[in-house]
Amino acid sequence: MMKKLIAIIPNSESMKKLEPPFEDLNPHDKHLAYCAMDTMMTYELYDILNSKLIPPHRQTYEFERSLLAPVMTMMKRGFRIDMAKRDEALLFCRDKVSSLTSTLDSLTEAVFGHKLNCRSHIQLKKLFYQELLIKEYTRSVKGVVKVSLDRNTLEKISACYARARPFCQLILKIRDYEKQEQTLKKALSPDNRWIAGYNVAGTDTGRWSSADNPLRHSANIQNIDPKIRKIFTADEGRILAYCDLQGAEARVVAYLAQDEKYIKAVEESDVHTMVATLVFGLSGDRADADRIYYRDFSYRDLAKRCAHGTNYGGSARTLASSLKLETKVVAGFQRMYNRIFPGIKRWQDAVARQIQKHGYLDTPMGRRRIFNDRLYSDHTVRKAIAYGPQSVVADIISKGLVKIYAELEPEVWVHAMIHDALVLSFEEEKIDKLLPSVLNLMTFPVEIEGRQMIIPVDADVGHNWGKYKGAETGETNLKGLRPYDLLIQ
Repeated sequence: MMKKLIAIIPNSESMKKLEPPFEDLNPHDKHLAYCAMDTMMTYELYDILNSKLIPPHRQTYEFERSLLAPVMTMMKRGFRIDMAKRDEALLFCRDKVSSLTSTLDSLTEAVFGHKLNCRSHIQLKKLFYQELLIKEYTRSVKGVVKVSLDRNTLEKISACYARARPFCQLILKIRDYEKQEQTLKKALSPDNRWIAGYNVAGTDTGRWSSADNPLRHSANIQNIDPKIRKIFTADEGRILAYCDLQGAEARVVAYLAQDEKYIKAVEESDVHTMVATLVFGLSGDRADADRIYYRDFSYRDLAKRCAHGTNYGGSARTLASSLKLETKVVAGFQRMYNRIFPGIKRWQDAVARQIQKHGYLDTPMGRRRIFNDRLYSDHTVRKAIAYGPQSVVADIISKGLVKIYAELEPEVWVHAMIHDALVLSFEEEKIDKLLPSVLNLMTFPVEIEGRQMIIPVDADVGHNWGKYKGAETGETNLKGLRPYDLLIQ
């Protein structure tokens, strides 16, 4: 490895001199010596690579460097965990797993004369593909075709085979509660805080990725099940604020596509209700859009999910598979959608031509992505179409974080970034002063295709990260998040 590095750094005289024998060093000194060499290699590689950065890449690099201070603070601060609520949730999940497993065992014993270990892939294959006589579902993993019984497969089987539906539903519920249990059992810091790790350069779009903290405390915080978010609480005397960019990706798509009708939909109304109104000929009222259209989907649900997939070049067949709908339902939506908003298809075609001619895309925020895949493949084109909106939103939320950290820390603590939202806290009595300042710093214009776009920010506040639930719901969380306007009434 050392020789390979020296080969790509031909002028690195210090590296050549430091190709050592370390045999005479004790283990501790040897460890220090290797760490020192790693540091030197990084430093000398930086000098060489830094000189080769073109302006768009240098801008991105400097921006991501500016994120390190708030990121390190967030990774050190973490989230306070309510241990009593965690233990209560853990016990609830275990009881649900036990109860559902007992029901599944009773069902399989009554029908097939044996119990089922639903964690055993072998037993599951026997149940579905031999005893229930379901045609085998397979998937390719790195070129190897394997029999599948993952969530997507069980949902397909449940939809297509009535005789298998009770088994599928029980197994999926057991897996959901087991996943929640595993999250609740994650190791915390010594002072009972959830401390996640972040990677500000972990994706091609500029979105952050999250994983275990380097000190092995806790884990990814961006995919916490909403059902257990109430265990994440504000510190004593403080209140949490969940500040969320509203309709962010749809808004960016509208401006990139320069589709006047779509821009009007995202600027003047609830975009998903407006899309449902235009596509299905509804009255424009939210209650009308919330009426059930097909299965469990309301008109608004279908408009929201199908529009998002269509904006990113998804085919009717792919979206139908993902949403568990018939292809003809999605295809009918897409025909109307593309007729009403023709600018979106023109923008998608322009993106395809750009990468096929130049091999890269620049976003309105100045981030450049070079595409090294086959430029004419549908897969690459879909990635390129999604890149612009996703990257712009990621950079907007990151820029807001940098401004908040620079101007309001330590009065405002940033606890987490959740895709297009920030979770912050401040002293409760200062909420009327600090929350408007936070929202102001997160709201700023971005120039796209010659006009300014501003993404509005909504704020929910509460003493824990879960959603507020009153006594009438049957499951109370009176200290959960709710719109700030409701809290002050």
